[in-house]
Amino acid sequence: MRYQLVIQFKQEFFNDLQVLWKLADLLENSLLDVEVDGHDIGSGELNVFIHTNHPIETLEEIKLVFVNHGIDVNAIKSGYRLFSSNIYTPIWHLCLEKFSII
Repeated sequence: MRYQLVIQFKQEFFNDLQVLWKLADLLENSLLDVEVDGHDIGSGELNVFIHTNHPIETLEEIKLVFVNHGIDVNAIKSGYRLFSSNIYTPIWHLCLEKFSII
């Protein structure tokens, strides 16, 4: 896999960490040709890390999974980077100019 895709929520989105684990399992079982590589929580944010060769297409699949399971896609931000880089390219929200992991 060439890219790390990050799905980012505000920490208050999850009042129970078991919901986060269920979300990671849901993504792992719903997406093809990706690896859900875990998550972290800190500085008021929760990040889910996904390895993929096609970050934009993978995000579109994730958004469909979220919609089908009642998760508001407007509650997330997302960006990706080459594994050889530390610079993230923002891809969701459409008006997002910068993406970073705190």
